[in-house]
Amino acid sequence: MIDLREVRSAPRVTVVLTTWDTPGGRAALRSALRQTYSNLEIIVAGGGQGDAECAAGLADPRVRRLRRPAQGGEAASLNEALRRAEGRYVCYLDDRSQFYGDHVRVLVEALETGGDGEAAYSDFYCTLQGPAAERGRQVLGKVLLGGRDFDRFFLFHYHYVPRAALMHRRDLLERTGPYAEEPGDLLDWDMHRRMALFTDFVHVPRITGEISADDEPGAAAPPAVGAPAADERLEAALLAVRRRRPGKPWPKARDLAVVFAPSRAGADAAARIAEIHRWTYVPYRLYLAAAPDEARRLGAAGPELVHVPVEAGWPWDARVDKALRLGEADCVAVLPPDGDVDAAGIEACAYVLEHHAEPGQAVRLPSASGAWGAVFRTDELLRARRNHPALSLRRSVEAAGLATRSPRGDELPFDFDQALRDARAAEADGNFLRAARTYEALARKRGNTLWMKEAAACALYRDEQHDPQALEACQEVNRHRPTVSSLLLEARLCRRNDQVPRAARLLEQAREVLTGTADVKEPPC
Repeated sequence: MIDLREVRSAPRVTVVLTTWDTPGGRAALRSALRQTYSNLEIIVAGGGQGDAECAAGLADPRVRRLRRPAQGGEAASLNEALRRAEGRYVCYLDDRSQFYGDHVRVLVEALETGGDGEAAYSDFYCTLQGPAAERGRQVLGKVLLGGRDFDRFFLFHYHYVPRAALMHRRDLLERTGPYAEEPGDLLDWDMHRRMALFTDFVHVPRITGEISADDEPGAAAPPAVGAPAADERLEAALLAVRRRRPGKPWPKARDLAVVFAPSRAGADAAARIAEIHRWTYVPYRLYLAAAPDEARRLGAAGPELVHVPVEAGWPWDARVDKALRLGEADCVAVLPPDGDVDAAGIEACAYVLEHHAEPGQAVRLPSASGAWGAVFRTDELLRARRNHPALSLRRSVEAAGLATRSPRGDELPFDFDQALRDARAAEADGNFLRAARTYEALARKRGNTLWMKEAAACALYRDEQHDPQALEACQEVNRHRPTVSSLLLEARLCRRNDQVPRAARLLEQAREVLTGTADVKEPPC
């Protein structure tokens, strides 16, 4: 096992700092310089002349300064820094983030001992700041940012891993490709989605840094709802993220083919295509089996759409068969030629097929009209068609012994989040014990253990009849990942049970976390 205390044996880590010539950037640089992990190079990508405050920091032999590229934005700066990087691992800072002293060491240990994971992330605080009465800013609060275990399907839909919390192998970028400019503010999510095609992310449930956020009214106000330019930019960035497909093979994710052979090239078919594009976030291709003039009338376009040219008047089964021969995906959703299909349910059924369906099973697509469609493992469907070419597609599936079934509610993606919403609704209704039991069950079945234990402890505290259980859960959380909120909760429980000295110590610990004095501080750069 590598001894991370020895620089000679520890792998080198590159810290990429994209902004240093602001107060926040200088604080970020100081946080990199005070890491307990020594084998670092810090690449500072930014302009400006600096000032005396950080002259010593920039002179540190571990720091390499690059000028920002003349063309391009943040993605260009990141890519230039990564081209110069020499570390086995890479992590990131900007002028809104800071590392605590053991951030790099904790994530290197996770990657060196965490199996085949090529990326790891820790938990961070979101530090809320407001204007102080005197010069500077004051901390108004710290809340846990993230804390969620790795969930690839969730990541395909939501960006929940901050860039500053992530460390990854540098050579992973040889497969994902570089950072891209098109996604704009979504460039981190774009990169993390691509990474998730090739590796699991190791979640380290430990707080190793913080990201600042202004709480001053209007400080970071989003564009007004309905502002056309902002909406168009966001929509363009979202499409750029969802359409980006690095080269295969993808060892950690399945590709989805959606086969649609509409009986008529009318408004209904065009609307269904638009809905598929809108609701499908997992990597996919839409194979449109239509005659050339039908495809022109539909007006469908985009890199995720593959036109499968067929002759006008071809039967539906023949159209689907041609699309199947062209597809290269791991699973295939065969849509009915007519009738409604819940577009958001296509990728959900593909998820059920991957995670819950037995070999020889297919998953029925949801349809209010009862129209037949299903998601299959591609090799199983092709085998059914080869063995029974004279039968209709549906009859060949039955003859091959492929059973189509509907997904169960507890198999669907986001069932964890639905259970979480149910528990919070129970709390809002005063059913605290029911909420606590739901959180405890989620911790047993779905992980996110510390997050769920703290939620259960909070619900039991509010119930006021289960203080011993609440205290036990809260103490376990604070042994592993104390937060301001969990420390305050344990202090309240201790005070309510006449453990005043213990409560006072917990309050002081929470104060130190809030003010930052709990982190080991070294002289500024």
